[in-house]
Amino acid sequence: MTVLNDLAERLQIGFSRKIPLFYQSEAAECGLACVGMIAEYWGHKLNLTRLRSDMSVSLNGSRLSDLMTMAKKLDLSGRPLRVEVDDLASVTTPCILHWDLNHFVVLVKVSRNYFYIHDPYIGRRRLSRAVFSQHFTGVILELTPLNSMTITHHDIHQPTLRDVFGRPSGLIGSLAKIVALALMYEICVLGASFLPQVVIDHVVPSQDSSLLSLVIVGFGLLLLIRVGASALRAWTVMAVSTSFNLQWRARVFQHMIHLPIPFFEKRNLGDIASRFDSLDVIESAITKQIVEALLDGMLAIGALAMLLSYDPTIAAIALGAMSVYFLLRKGLFARFRELNLEFILSSAKEKTYFLETVRSIQSIRLFGGTDNRAVRWQNLLVNERNADIRQQKLGIMFESMSTLIFGIEGLMIVWVGTAAALTGDLTVGMLIAGLSFKDQFSSRVSGFIDTLFQLKMLSLHLERVGDVVLTEREEHEPQRSYVDVAHLSPSIRFEHVSYQYSEHEPRVIEDLSFEILAGEAVALIGASGCGKTTVIKLMLGMLTPTQGQIFIDGTPLSSLNLSEYRQMIGSVMQDDTLLSGSLEENISFFDLHIDTQRVREVADIRQHIEQLPMGYETLVGELGNIVRRTKTTRAPRQSFISTTRHPDL
Repeated sequence: MTVLNDLAERLQIGFSRKIPLFYQSEAAECGLACVGMIAEYWGHKLNLTRLRSDMSVSLNGSRLSDLMTMAKKLDLSGRPLRVEVDDLASVTTPCILHWDLNHFVVLVKVSRNYFYIHDPYIGRRRLSRAVFSQHFTGVILELTPLNSMTITHHDIHQPTLRDVFGRPSGLIGSLAKIVALALMYEICVLGASFLPQVVIDHVVPSQDSSLLSLVIVGFGLLLLIRVGASALRAWTVMAVSTSFNLQWRARVFQHMIHLPIPFFEKRNLGDIASRFDSLDVIESAITKQIVEALLDGMLAIGALAMLLSYDPTIAAIALGAMSVYFLLRKGLFARFRELNLEFILSSAKEKTYFLETVRSIQSIRLFGGTDNRAVRWQNLLVNERNADIRQQKLGIMFESMSTLIFGIEGLMIVWVGTAAALTGDLTVGMLIAGLSFKDQFSSRVSGFIDTLFQLKMLSLHLERVGDVVLTEREEHEPQRSYVDVAHLSPSIRFEHVSYQYSEHEPRVIEDLSFEILAGEAVALIGASGCGKTTVIKLMLGMLTPTQGQIFIDGTPLSSLNLSEYRQMIGSVMQDDTLLSGSLEENISFFDLHIDTQRVREVADIRQHIEQLPMGYETLVGELGNIVRRTKTTRAPRQSFISTTRHPDL
């Protein structure tokens, strides 16, 4: 009985609720994702993006008490417990587990030999008792609904193609050309299937050589049309995909570079880069797969119509195989999607770790961490390869099943068709043509179903790109009437300003008030971590006060256009880095109209630069190594401020 119950649970038979899986986008929001999973399990309709805005989490992460506060806002009662691994079978699931002393996961269920968890960083995992015990810290948080729970219904806006790409002009016309050329090609392919029937049923019995020549010439012309249509279609697809890929990437990149600074601080570099890779998948789907799906569908209908005209039994067998193939595809889709996302995330983690290693190679070498770094990178690489292997294993199983399905279909159709030919219901030519149409139908309908589920997989990539395009820009109210900053005096006043990085953390700045008048030179002095950098970021508009207001010459900073406001400020931050290019380009910050003479006059390290073989044309690597050997990376930034900005502040 236990085996049957376990099987029923695995198949999700009955009315049991399914525990959702939320993947964290930010580095330290695992706790928020876990609370969201359990809240949705209990009936809430949630969106992690909305949860993130309602319950902000800083890079410092969350404590168990923070998770209880989050849950209380969703009318969930939290009960923290300390339990042993052997006692987990008796706790209320789903529940939150403290993991590796720095992470949270959701316990889905416990079986005799395995623990099933939802890890917001990795995904679904099935762990043996030994592996589970290595990570579990012994602390859990049970979340159950309060009697007065009010169901939350977030307006869940799933990213659409329009959100990502807008309304690109000329796309519909270009796709129409591709469809027309592809349709011409496919009609020629379908027409070529009649060649065996015409030759066997008409040319051979009549023994007419002139008819044979005419047939060959006719089908030869059909071949030329097919080749020409194929070449034109490929050329058009290449041109259209290249053009729109550039437009769409530029659109997303332009939006991304205007996002608030905390967006980048809370995410990994490799993860952001991998979201751009999803644009290629979406572009391919629009310019190629949608067209192929339309054509495959139309050609499949045409081939099925021919099979029906030959023998309805053959058509029924083909439809039966199609139905089984569709159900197989549908049954495996969720697993395919899960493994695809798992591979994307593991690849992004490996890429992030690799880039961090290259960027910090000096510190790694000085602290003797090369071996440890190499081992950890290899582990991430193995995880990525394993994720890819799991995808391939499922693909191999699917290919084997589809080959079996259509292989059995082919045998049955040959059996039925040959029997019909033996009884005289089909001619030999019709049988051969019918087998050709069967092959056309099988390949087209399988291609149509494959493309259909690939397009369904687009939701995964749209969600990843949507994390970028649906995040509001730093200045997201272009219709707002901003105050002209040109006539403002560079004076700053803080009035009772407080700031905290998340509602669960103490305030970094508490009720701060001061004024800096134009022309004054002021230094902020204090211990590390006391909030000096936070004050500077508030001055620059990079952060918004939790309470209080900041005034520039008596005008609220919130009413200024941030881009224009920053033009009147010269700032050099402690973590500024140089960009790839020449020293002259970095000093002028890649100004298209470089005043070479002015650059040389204000360069703080010009004596060092002029001693270099290439002088101001010396190339700077991504890590700014050449400047480190001379003086400092800040000097070019200071020179840029003096050269082109002439700041008031």
